Amino acid sequence: MRMLVVARWYPSHDSPGRGSFVADQVRALTAAGCEVVVASWEPALLQAGGDPDAAADRWTRTIVSVDQLLTTPSSWGAGVPVARLPAVMPSDPGSRHPVDLARWQARPLVRFGTLLAESWPFDVIHAHTGLPDGLAAIELADRLGLPLLTTEHDGSLDRRLADERSRAAYRSLAGERRRLVAVSPQLADQASALSGLERSAIAVIPNIVDSATFHPDPGIRRDPGELLWVGNRKVTKGMNELLDAFAIVAPTRPAVHLRLIGDAPTPADDEHLRERARDLGIDRRVTFEPAAARPAVAAAMNRASLFVHPSPRESFGIVALEALASGLPVVACAPTIAGFLGSDHALGEIAGGPDAASLADAVNRALDRIASFDEARLSRAAAPFGPTAVAAAILAEFEAMGGTGATGSAEAAAEADGSQYAPPVGGLAPDPPILVVAARRRSALERAARLPADAANSLTILTSTAADSRIPTPPPAWIEMDPEADWRAELAALGGARLRTPLPGRPGRWLAAAVHPRRAIARRRLFARRATMAREARASAVRAAAASLPGNARIVALDSDDLSIIDDARLGSRLEAGSLRWIADRADRRPAMAAEPDPAVPPAMAVGNPAAASGDPEPGQPSPILRP
Repeated sequence: MRMLVVARWYPSHDSPGRGSFVADQVRALTAAGCEVVVASWEPALLQAGGDPDAAADRWTRTIVSVDQLLTTPSSWGAGVPVARLPAVMPSDPGSRHPVDLARWQARPLVRFGTLLAESWPFDVIHAHTGLPDGLAAIELADRLGLPLLTTEHDGSLDRRLADERSRAAYRSLAGERRRLVAVSPQLADQASALSGLERSAIAVIPNIVDSATFHPDPGIRRDPGELLWVGNRKVTKGMNELLDAFAIVAPTRPAVHLRLIGDAPTPADDEHLRERARDLGIDRRVTFEPAAARPAVAAAMNRASLFVHPSPRESFGIVALEALASGLPVVACAPTIAGFLGSDHALGEIAGGPDAASLADAVNRALDRIASFDEARLSRAAAPFGPTAVAAAILAEFEAMGGTGATGSAEAAAEADGSQYAPPVGGLAPDPPILVVAARRRSALERAARLPADAANSLTILTSTAADSRIPTPPPAWIEMDPEADWRAELAALGGARLRTPLPGRPGRWLAAAVHPRRAIARRRLFARRATMAREARASAVRAAAASLPGNARIVALDSDDLSIIDDARLGSRLEAGSLRWIADRADRRPAMAAEPDPAVPPAMAVGNPAAASGDPEPGQPSPILRP
């Protein structure tokens, strides 16, 4: 089976843990014999006053070939070709209705998917999250006549489905040759209740536990006093309650200590938690560790004696299952995780509520009988969530929708007419120089700083000068443009608009200023031309920067606002559809991608390194798989 996976949550250089659950499924599907290509998105910000429909159309016109967009990064993702499509994102959050976001995402997706189907006919589409990704994929599935499976991971459905427009769109995800599944029974119940879909219309297929990484390790000795939490240290994850609960447990258990692995969303959030630990008098018994790679997390789970999951709700809660797979009992309060743990207390304890007192009570109950937990039984509890079982369930859904046989027919047809039926390979060879146009200086500096060094050093970046001294100066290799320099020079040459006359015999004293008619008119005309002059100056700066590079240089727009600058420079024909994630993927692609590919080798036969990642996941992202 050939499959196009559609997911905005997918590992990338700037957030290698985002969508790690999607990458896990892709790896499992390739191991089951599927060939997979991923279509993901990168936000393309649009400032107030911009037309998002026009921006989406402009981005779509930049997609002219499959190989132009596809790359296969080796350090993140699942080792299969991925296309990073631009997703128009208005700067005003109030303008980001889920149905509109889906419409803007659908345009480049349909263009890319149609081109992909011409060179690499695929059988099915698997979207992750209903709004906007599943809704965006409907148009492509209908155009190609393919079955669409949408897996819901999003724990923020109450916000996504806040109005009837969203609910009606969500209901369209289920129907003929369309199937909706959720990663837990609780999330399926919520999706049904909020959308109005019958509960029977939503199946349940869980996320994957990486059993090759998370399993008991007899070579690691457990610390009987260590409590462990792994994940994003967000207040909404119950971090305050976890510290408060530990402060209740600690006085009567002097050997117990708490280990936190992960990152807070911001330095201020991190300092808040550290200060709270100090105020509670437990700071010497709590360690705050940075995010870690999966093998390090697995080792930590084999060293601890108890995993404490304080989050009040989870769409899935895979980190708790990873703990069980490692032979580690779990204390939790989220209903989803409670469903995994069961009621016989063999796998851990369920807190009576998300408050600190209830959490502390559950921790004490588990510690009182810590020696009674059976490591082998704990590990077996995670077996139904292994890669083989989950991949089989996904493929069974597609088979029920008639998703088999299409590839064979396409191959037979290609053989009959003598055409080549080769998989997509991705990547431009040799790689041309890249000019990045990034008028929004702060955004450019922040986002380019996250690029891998080899990718960043290969770019020429054109950005604006700093109007605010608090904004850092870019590296010397960057090119700055000042779009209002000419305007300011002409304004200075005109001088003031008023003419003053000195008083006779009274040095330094002046008659009341009189308006100088010609000067005032010239100034008014200059102010009227201000926007036009700035636009022309930006276009001139882009042309000059492009002229400084070899003739085969390509141009990348950082955000949607940069598209018009490139078009004004009349260089739109050299514009790439991808942005910084595409650049990073291209620099990190598998070495084999640099050579001429063997058309007999399908694109997903070689699976890359598992994603080691972190970052702050979207609401509902169940797995905080952390970066090195």
